[in-house]
Amino acid sequence: MKVSRRDLLAGAAGVVALGAKAAAQPPDTPADPTKVRGRPSRALGQRAPTEKPQRQPRGATSSGTPHQDLCGTITPSDLHFERHHAGVPEIDPKSYTLLIHGMVERPTIFTLADLKRFPAVSRVHFLECSGNFGGSSPRAATPPCSRAASPSPRRSTMR
Repeated sequence: MKVSRRDLLAGAAGVVALGAKAAAQPPDTPADPTKVRGRPSRALGQRAPTEKPQRQPRGATSSGTPHQDLCGTITPSDLHFERHHAGVPEIDPKSYTLLIHGMVERPTIFTLADLKRFPAVSRVHFLECSGNFGGSSPRAATPPCSRAASPSPRRSTMR
């Protein structure tokens, strides 16, 4: 049986379409996941295939955190907002240096290895990009916490 070029191309296109559809779908979830062995652990953790939060691009120089997709107060590092004026730099850890100079007693240069020798400290802080409002939204004036939270005992009214 002789196959025409048209039939061959149509068949190949169908196979490609089926393969693309299968690759785009997440793996089948078993009816009872407790009865099936899971995949082995990996050196680097990954999100579940059904979780797909992504940064929100804002032009070529920044991106926003998808707060609506997060649960909790700690933002994963891969979803943290970005703001840069000259692109994201590629840094070579072997040649990286940090120069501390100016109003210091002794200017000092640290390598990345020098910095890693210092004790690590973990802290939770709030960071907000100064461009979140883009200059188009007026910010509401917020009174200082000390006055808003509790009036001074010497004052009869709050300002």
